Amino acid sequence: MMKPKIFIIIISLVSLTLASCKKEEKKTIEEFSMDALINDAWMLTLNDSNTSTNLKTGNNVYYAVQDCQKDDVYAFSKSNELFIDFKNTVCNPSENSKSNFVFDKTNRKITIAGVTYTVLELSEKRLKYTVAVPTASGVNNIIYLFEHF
Repeated sequence: MMKPKIFIIIISLVSLTLASCKKEEKKTIEEFSMDALINDAWMLTLNDSNTSTNLKTGNNVYYAVQDCQKDDVYAFSKSNELFIDFKNTVCNPSENSKSNFVFDKTNRKITIAGVTYTVLELSEKRLKYTVAVPTASGVNNIIYLFEHF
């Protein structure tokens, strides 16, 4: 009579343990609010650890980060302004350090200084967007990658 009770207790404990070990699901851009964009500052990177979000059509080309941009810090604000801190090196002294932006989460678009990009990825750690540039042989998708520093 003891064996069935012990068996039921063991099965119950195993079931509770398995139920409490829930796999962490990866969030999609729809699950992130503008807070994911504005909470921390961003820096350009060329390290794309998630190529699965890249477009399947056209030629994906990563934006070539110039040496003078490697230390730049990008900060998006609640007031829809993008601030760029050029740090130690400035590529173009006449370049604006402030631009307006519009983030359209529903359509996965971000417009910065009048240029509209498609947002491929937005997470707590990464921002990735692209713009299509027509070429003689098709389309180049220029991919911009940012990570929190």
